[in-house]
Amino acid sequence: MPGIGKSYAISQFENQSKIECIDLDTSIESSYHLTVPQIIHDKGIEFFRLYEAITLRKLNKLTNTTLVACGGGTPCFHDNISWINRSGISIYLHGSPEYLLQNYTQHQIKRPLSNDKDLDQYISKLYHYRIEYYQQAHFTIDVEKNSDNIKNIISNIIVDNSANNG
Repeated sequence: MPGIGKSYAISQFENQSKIECIDLDTSIESSYHLTVPQIIHDKGIEFFRLYEAITLRKLNKLTNTTLVACGGGTPCFHDNISWINRSGISIYLHGSPEYLLQNYTQHQIKRPLSNDKDLDQYISKLYHYRIEYYQQAHFTIDVEKNSDNIKNIISNIIVDNSANNG
């Protein structure tokens, strides 16, 4: 979900030589030379979701120690959650709609498809639509209960996955 802290979580690993970090939105912006909001505005959301799926699948050199932060909608389109689950270990950062709303307002988060007047309804609707995809992830981390420990939990998942897959 937008506002859950995916970009923050991945930033915690950026200076660790053993873990490669990829932010899917940043990859999209680099290859298309526009920001995600600009792509959505200029080309439409359907184009963006297709380009997102194509960019995701181009990340074919993933290793057991590659951490990819996907946009909140990524798993929900073009069978991406199945591809993600086949390609590696998926981790869902979970937070309630109330927690997400608090993050939106506290950090003044702006998203291309949100409307500030009905933000609580927007987040609730998005959450209830996307949850069925998120629940297909291999692991779920409740960020409300584990906000100070997310890096350690993700590290342990990566280490365990690397050990099991050699």
